[in-house]
Amino acid sequence: MRRRLILGPPGTGKTTRLLQIAEDWVAQGIDPGRLGFATFTREARRVAVSRFVEAGIPAAELVHFRTIHSSMARALALSRSQYVTEKDLSDFSKAFGYRLTGGTTDIEDDPTPRPDTDDGRLLAWLELGRARCQTDEETADQIEHYHDRQAFIVFARRYRSWLEDIEKFDYTSILETAIRQGIRLPVSHLIIDEAQDLSPLQIAAMAATIDAPGTVEVVVAGDDDQAIYGFAGS
Repeated sequence: MRRRLILGPPGTGKTTRLLQIAEDWVAQGIDPGRLGFATFTREARRVAVSRFVEAGIPAAELVHFRTIHSSMARALALSRSQYVTEKDLSDFSKAFGYRLTGGTTDIEDDPTPRPDTDDGRLLAWLELGRARCQTDEETADQIEHYHDRQAFIVFARRYRSWLEDIEKFDYTSILETAIRQGIRLPVSHLIIDEAQDLSPLQIAAMAATIDAPGTVEVVVAGDDDQAIYGFAGS
């Protein structure tokens, strides 16, 4: 398998170069449906899809031009009804005496609750630890100056158990499940854009596809001086 890395600061044309590479693949006869374009944001996905549509390729054929979360949710065949909603979080809060807000029915949006309460911050810390592939104990050690360590551990255990009980997915458990199941996207050529903003969990979710026998070429682009999503674990 061939691997390429494209690095550069903002405005140097990294994404443009990636799209040129993808267009070259199509010109060589690669089926657009076998191309993967994985990114952190919906905006980068929109730009990529619009570029190919302008070149005459229907958006419907670009089935693997998605955010990483959307790709894994699709591979797991999840429906909107399986995502944690604001009502679900309200039920969790009432059951255990917490105050949480947030939730979504659109996996392209991050359903992590807003950290506008002490309990919301507990969940925000939990999500950060999960994004970094840490144990709850490791996260608790890092935040003990901000929150009570034992309170965080109890919260984390309750939240994880609750997710299993209601059989729904939050933003992070989609990737955790994909990793456990070894999900591989059915692509032969893969582009990963905005790599500097990917968390360890997102990278781990893409690992099976990158290392799959059927993956012919992988191109990764980013700028390690440009990361803006450190708060999300990148």
